[in-house]
Amino acid sequence: MATLVQSRIHPFRCDMKDLVICDVFCAEKSCCSLRVNDTNPCRQKRRFDMRESSSYRETTSSFMIRRKRYVKGFSGRDTIRLGDLVIPNTMFGQAEEIDQSLVHAHFDGVLGLSWMPGSPLLRAVELDLLEQPIITVFLKRTGSEENARGGMITYGGLDLENCEESVSYEPVAPRRAYWQIKLNRVSTGNYSTDIGWYAESDTGASFIRGPAAIISAIARELGAQYDQSNDLYFIGCDAPAALNFTIGTKQYTVGAKNLIIKVQKDVCILGLSHWSGSDLDGHWLLGDPFVREYCHVYDLAAKKIGFVKAIQD
Repeated sequence: MATLVQSRIHPFRCDMKDLVICDVFCAEKSCCSLRVNDTNPCRQKRRFDMRESSSYRETTSSFMIRRKRYVKGFSGRDTIRLGDLVIPNTMFGQAEEIDQSLVHAHFDGVLGLSWMPGSPLLRAVELDLLEQPIITVFLKRTGSEENARGGMITYGGLDLENCEESVSYEPVAPRRAYWQIKLNRVSTGNYSTDIGWYAESDTGASFIRGPAAIISAIARELGAQYDQSNDLYFIGCDAPAALNFTIGTKQYTVGAKNLIIKVQKDVCILGLSHWSGSDLDGHWLLGDPFVREYCHVYDLAAKKIGFVKAIQD
């Protein structure tokens, strides 16, 4: 980023449109010493210093995100580099305040992959910087391995090394924000329900999340036990779990290797969670267990999502 390249680490989120990073915003050292203290979650983050960049441009825009975690700040423009992809004059968020829950998170910012205006990748498409207007996300199944390669994000093409070739596309739901599609049916064993919901592809969600009553019924069918104190569903590590999602006319199955997560020796949890409130109880998040089973191909131009079987070791 910038004329003087400043190193950043960004997890990617498909339910956000912006690039958001912590910012060094104080002109005077004394000002920073007052703002950057033990209670400031930005304190331990590596930051972008706009004073070090000759290509940085100020804007009059500000932002505040309350969707999942609180982030507040202002926007600027600069050259963004993602691997070999260089996107000039790109809008990004500079966080002045972030949620306390992010203080120990092992990342410094978030890269939004949304198709909405303002997305860095949509700007790359508009500038014709990509061979194809698509992004492919592959998440590797690493288990309990630490410091492992977590996957691959491919800008402008399909990932034929980690994903199979046959992609099935579904259109983004009309009048919906982010990468949301229509989910027609969910089933496992003798349980099925076909009420119909909107489901959102979310690479930043550790679990598949859905309506409380349905998740509870699925867990019972799979033989999982809910632990209220941990808000987790515990299940036998060798349980033959599988969960089917019908999207469009195609059924996608998440198998036990991705649906069951080993947290300790002989201790496993189900990669499912439910909404704690009623506001989103008719909504699903297709989180990491689903993404590890199927690579996600985001078509920014046609506003559709492709699913293709991931190649895991």
